[in-house]
Amino acid sequence: MSALLDSQALTLRADGRTLLNALDWRLEAGQCWAVIGRNGAGKSTLLRTLAGLRTAEGGRIQLAGRALADWPLAGRARQLGYLPQSWRDAFACQVLDALLIARHPHRQAYWDSAEDIASARAALAALDIGHLAARDIRTLSGGERQRVAVAALLTQDAPLLLLDEPAAALDIGHQAQLLALLAARCQRPGHAVMLVSHELNLTLQHASHALLLLDDGRWRALPVAELSDELLSACLGHPLLEIQRDGRRYWLPAAGP
Repeated sequence: MSALLDSQALTLRADGRTLLNALDWRLEAGQCWAVIGRNGAGKSTLLRTLAGLRTAEGGRIQLAGRALADWPLAGRARQLGYLPQSWRDAFACQVLDALLIARHPHRQAYWDSAEDIASARAALAALDIGHLAARDIRTLSGGERQRVAVAALLTQDAPLLLLDEPAAALDIGHQAQLLALLAARCQRPGHAVMLVSHELNLTLQHASHALLLLDDGRWRALPVAELSDELLSACLGHPLLEIQRDGRRYWLPAAGP
């Protein structure tokens, strides 16, 4: 059975540095992958490459068993959704209309269908922002705008979601809500999620697998259950201590010198 997304010998470089060397990796339905690494390690570059927004310096990427570059854009958008780390709203529009734009890959006619509108409203409800539907998107707070961006991604209704720092600008309650929502989405048949996040403990409570970007293009891909404080410390460049409470593991930064 084909993976939802996989790479063979994927190599990424930037500014004369090798960010990722020969990544052989598979993302399968039901999995939630967390990409972990220091600032500048190449996490955002990796997600942009997997989304087809930049060309890798080497190797291959396949989406549902087909070369990523061979997918027509609308077909790719029905299979894969991508949330960037930042964006700019170029013009005023209502929040609901912003979500309906994300239905374009599914649209069969010029006008929004009842299904399109229902999908958008369901996504707003899932993020507890149904009350913002008629608001001008440019009047939202940073946290509200972030939740609208995630809602738009859900409205796109792709089975595979790639998210770059989706919890940025959110308070702790909405961070927890969002990560639980993404983990629950992975339980739907044929669905999976991959996300970059610096919210280490919250993310690892919900992720099933981790992709660690290490120095000099090295990487490790493994189930979260196999993570250790030594491995995370090496990945993040700072000593971490593992603690356990109520059957869960947490990692805290060790005190400085």
